[in-house]
Amino acid sequence: SNQNLRELVDAGDFRADLYYRLAVIPVEIPALRDRPGDIPLLIRFICDQLVSRGYPDNLDCDKEAMQLMMDYPWPGNVRELSNAVEHGMILAENGQVKASALPYDIRHYHSGTSTQPSQSTASPATSLDDSKQEILDALKASKGNRAEAARKLGIDRSTLWRRMHRLELV
Repeated sequence: SNQNLRELVDAGDFRADLYYRLAVIPVEIPALRDRPGDIPLLIRFICDQLVSRGYPDNLDCDKEAMQLMMDYPWPGNVRELSNAVEHGMILAENGQVKASALPYDIRHYHSGTSTQPSQSTASPATSLDDSKQEILDALKASKGNRAEAARKLGIDRSTLWRRMHRLELV
């Protein structure tokens, strides 16, 4: 749990008998923002898991993308990191996860324009929804012309087609 169960028991908000069953050996893991050195290892682990689900296994993060992920505070901890890695893998180009393939909040964190949702309202699908919306906006602006939409997004037409297919937009 991400809450202090001992305090919840004391406040009467958590069953004491269940607490004592769970608290044989309490394990406290620091927040991801407090251990940025773990991020590259976790990214590799998450990539390996995604490869077992059918994602390509020859992807690599460029330096800028890795630096953005190292600097980001990860309010959603490993779940948010996992979603960001999957987002990057879906939008990867030529085997490379670039900064532009990362979710909006991560790309814009340093600029101070990030509008991070609170932990309680953040949806795991938010990043994918942002990607879908970005593609839909480009298609709308180009009146459905995929070649023009790809140019607006700064990607190749085949990359746009692949992303649309992965995001179930076709």
